[in-house]
Amino acid sequence: MPLRPAPFSACLPIHEGALGADPNRFKPSLADRATCRKTLGLSPRDILILTAGKFSPNKNLDTLVRSFARVSNRHDDLRLMLAGAASRADMNRLSHLIQNLDLASNVTLRGLIPHDELSKFYNAADIGVWPGAHSITVLEAMAAGLACVIPIDELAYQPVIEAGACAGFSSKEPDALVNAIESVATDQDLRASLSTKGRTLVEQKLSWSRIAEDLIEVYQDAVST
Repeated sequence: MPLRPAPFSACLPIHEGALGADPNRFKPSLADRATCRKTLGLSPRDILILTAGKFSPNKNLDTLVRSFARVSNRHDDLRLMLAGAASRADMNRLSHLIQNLDLASNVTLRGLIPHDELSKFYNAADIGVWPGAHSITVLEAMAAGLACVIPIDELAYQPVIEAGACAGFSSKEPDALVNAIESVATDQDLRASLSTKGRTLVEQKLSWSRIAEDLIEVYQDAVST
């Protein structure tokens, strides 16, 4: 009777891979912050909230715009920039939402920022918000020292949430994103703490070099098994 091969999962453990960022390319820079904010026409008082990446429906940008509208009603120093790639229909829908909520003077909707320019924008911003499906841009923003707000129920973000490196909110609670944005926007010490923790997490555990080292170790263990 021929022997059945053991299932692959019975032979070797399954390891989850991780996304990462390059902390040498994305890093805090006061010079970049000053230059980019001047280019964007921001005053020292303005607090810029940024989200960047691909604007697919599961990114929940409508939720971000509506939450920003509520917070900005109470804090007139807030600004929002949506920078990303989307279909013409999705861009038009976001544009109409911004107009309908009377946010045109406080919200900038623009195309995708070139990757080699992203670090400058992360430095210019004060808060990064990614309200939907996970995005690698969150890790790049953290590496640049940007205080970020992300959903706690997005599994890919669990290492970040567990490290306390970002402000989290439950996407199942209607007011959670509003409260998270407001708490970070009104607390400079919290932003500074999240900035330090986020940068440290990327340097120590989520840099591409560290991920490569971990992956090599997994392969070495597999070969020696």
